[in-house]
Amino acid sequence: MMNHKADTKTYRHDAFISYSRKDAGFARRLEKALESYKPPKNLGVPIRYLDAFRDEADITGTDYYQSVERHLKDSRKLIVICSPNTRKSSIDERRGVRYVDDEIRRFAAVKSVSDIVPVLLSGVPNNAAKPGR
Repeated sequence: MMNHKADTKTYRHDAFISYSRKDAGFARRLEKALESYKPPKNLGVPIRYLDAFRDEADITGTDYYQSVERHLKDSRKLIVICSPNTRKSSIDERRGVRYVDDEIRRFAAVKSVSDIVPVLLSGVPNNAAKPGR
């Protein structure tokens, strides 16, 4: 795994947003909020707008999986929108792929898990779930 402190790479995307299609409205609002945020001058960080990757808006190339792989590697952080929808996550019945799970695994394979940012949209975290919840 990559040590994020020693990482001096310049990334194309500040964040890659991973989400269930059923949570697409929230994902679009999050992308818009991130891309319209500009840090205050006194933080000591570059004063620029953030770039967030969201597949519906930003996917490039003809092969979905190659494109996702490239964009994941070229993103500083992975933001995972967590909800019961994400848990059921857009299964492609023909290929048996859980997209959000696949994106998390691909990102974690090349980056530090500390670069994965979970955002709880709805539901409860697994460690807080009780039987029947």
